[in-house]
Amino acid sequence: MLWATHIRIANGVLQRLKLSISSVEAQQLRKGIIIPDRWGDYPHHFGKSNSIKKYLLEARGLFLLGDLPNAYFFLGVALHYIQDSYTSLSSRSMYHGAWEQDIEESDLVENLQRTVELSFSDRRNLMEKYSKLLQILSNDIQGKQNTLALATMIGHERPSEEGDPTVDLNMALKASLLVAKSVLGPKKYPKLEKDLKEVLADNEELLKEAEVAFADKIIELVKKRDSLKNRKTYSGMSFKIRNWFLNIAIGIRNYQANSKLQDYNRQRHLDKVIREYEKAAEKISNPHVDWYEFEVPEINVGIVEKELLEINEVIEAFRIHESTVRGLIGTGRVFCFNVRDKEMLKRTEIKNCLG
Repeated sequence: MLWATHIRIANGVLQRLKLSISSVEAQQLRKGIIIPDRWGDYPHHFGKSNSIKKYLLEARGLFLLGDLPNAYFFLGVALHYIQDSYTSLSSRSMYHGAWEQDIEESDLVENLQRTVELSFSDRRNLMEKYSKLLQILSNDIQGKQNTLALATMIGHERPSEEGDPTVDLNMALKASLLVAKSVLGPKKYPKLEKDLKEVLADNEELLKEAEVAFADKIIELVKKRDSLKNRKTYSGMSFKIRNWFLNIAIGIRNYQANSKLQDYNRQRHLDKVIREYEKAAEKISNPHVDWYEFEVPEINVGIVEKELLEINEVIEAFRIHESTVRGLIGTGRVFCFNVRDKEMLKRTEIKNCLG
């Protein structure tokens, strides 16, 4: 397209977005929207998807930083390539210059669908093609992925069939308008922040569940160990052999319980939940990196109440006397188990007893 056309479309975008920009920003936008022709990195009508993405991300990044003059400059560069991609007559054609002049002399229309139908009434394939494009260009977009996808929707290969100058102009305006609106749109994305809060809350619950589940595993090993101890006998011809095998099994269970308690005290049982949360948060946030301002909240293991407590910890946590704790144990209302020479109780059992 001609420089005048690029600037005309840019002005149309600003008017429709009702943007009041400074003279410096307007100058930078105009500079950006014509400078690719000075770079001479032809062709511009196809094969510029990577450049479009690059300059849109640059523009959005600068916009987030508040550097509006440079944001408008790189937005202009990207819009140049986007607009040129809607020029449907190949630059290799000897009539390309005349075609660009026809685009410049075309009118901006209100009912583009009607224009498409009239322009391609005798070319059904083009009517369907442009109607589909128009349908996509009729809806607002937001976010990095949607914006980059729309910006590079066409222009992947050299135009094979000429369309219509008026359609080219108005399609370019519609695409430019949607892209500019997204690039210059809100810096925050409430849905993203909501999704991150929800996945954090879900995983905080999983942390609590993992705490109780791992404590139960330790208790189960202790119970199995103690059950094996109760099976030991001291009479009969084979009790020594039997007890020898039982001692091996008891030693295994005791080692397993001690090992798991060590992992428990280091909170290793929570590591899997933390890793899964980080993966989930990354999956949610990655599509929005460099497009929105946000922070991925860190998951805090401090919210997890320790489930296995020594007696002195029970006394401190619940502010009760040791005799009360011993009474609960003695009546069988609370299970007390020994591991690594420590008397351990479950917080939830204490809570239930104390109401």
